[in-house]
Amino acid sequence: MKTIKKIKNPDSSVKGILLMAGLGIIVGLMGCQQERSAEKTEQTEDRSVENAGKKIEQLAEQAGQKIDKAGESISQYIDDSAITAKVKTAIIDDPLLKASEIKVTTENGIVRLSGVLDSQEKIDRALEVAQNQENVKSVQNDLTLDVPVQPESEQASQKLDKTGESIGQYIDDSVITAKVKAAIIDDPLLKVFEIKVSTENGMVRLSGVLDSQEKIDRALEVAKNQENVKSVQNDLTLDVPVQPESEQASQKPDEAGESIGQYIDDSVITANVKAAIIDDPLLKASEIKVTTENGMVRLSGVLDSQEKINRALEVAQNQENVKSVQNGLALGVPGQSAADLASQKLDEAKESMSAKMADADQYIDDSAITAKVKAAIIDDPLLKASEIKVTTENGMVRLSGVLDSQEKINRALEVAKNQENVKSVHNDLTLDATEQSQSE
Repeated sequence: MKTIKKIKNPDSSVKGILLMAGLGIIVGLMGCQQERSAEKTEQTEDRSVENAGKKIEQLAEQAGQKIDKAGESISQYIDDSAITAKVKTAIIDDPLLKASEIKVTTENGIVRLSGVLDSQEKIDRALEVAQNQENVKSVQNDLTLDVPVQPESEQASQKLDKTGESIGQYIDDSVITAKVKAAIIDDPLLKVFEIKVSTENGMVRLSGVLDSQEKIDRALEVAKNQENVKSVQNDLTLDVPVQPESEQASQKPDEAGESIGQYIDDSVITANVKAAIIDDPLLKASEIKVTTENGMVRLSGVLDSQEKINRALEVAQNQENVKSVQNGLALGVPGQSAADLASQKLDEAKESMSAKMADADQYIDDSAITAKVKAAIIDDPLLKASEIKVTTENGMVRLSGVLDSQEKINRALEVAKNQENVKSVHNDLTLDATEQSQSE
């Protein structure tokens, strides 16, 4: 009889079976896990290779770009260096510039020149030479002009030349003014009228009041016909004075007319001599005073050479209607250098010409006043046969002579006072003693 052995502990058997099954499952799972890990690893490696390839391509592209840029920069640098070298060579080869120190730099084909040159001609030439070189886009000019310091004598000479030009124009205008005034005084229609004349750069301006359009037209024509007059500006106005009915019928006595005529003739001679002196190259900067009485001219002043004195006398003697010339000119004391003397004369000439023209204006104004007073006395019924001497200085009229009644003296003073531009009247008139004794 078989003996059946009893299993003493059935729970341990089950546990062993379960343990074995669990180990099998674990091993199976581990196998699956390994397969999945291997697959994941393969995919990761593929992506890494792909990414590495892209990075290599990017780096290669970037490196290529950098190499291209570097090549362009090197190429531009070489081009700029070549341009600089060409410009420098051209400057050295140029006859006008070869001894000059000119700095040349180039950037992107733009040339810059700098340095100091002693003439504008050289600056212009340097810019032209640089611009003409191959591949030059533009030229920047930083060149400066440096004029060497001139000796004092040369500077003085240049200043004198410039001042001479300025005074030359001033004297030319003064000459034109004097000529126009003389021509107006010399004109039969205009000579007793007050016309102010001024000139600037050859342009004459006439101003004043005339009593007819005919006289205005004549004044413009006379001025226009003078030498070197460029144009004439008309500031003359028309003013017809109210005249007494008897005035047109009255005639001035011949003797009084001759007296006024001589006075005006002397004024014309004086103006002509002054204009001729101013117009003379040797004398134009000289200060010479001219007076005329009955056709006899007197010159006075100080000149710095006998040659100028002789020339002044000759110029005066050659003017129309001059009977004789009295020499009141003196020779200046030498001692100044020619340059100092010339400079002084030029400075003095400005002041002198201003004073002369002011004197000339006042002289003509006084002459016009005198003429008007004389004409009014001659036109007055009570005074026309009287001998009354009239002189004017700076608008102040002086009457002198002998009259046969106090009424005439009072009337003469009144007539003179009523004339235009008369500032005051000085009475040197006396009463005839015979008439006075008879009245007593």
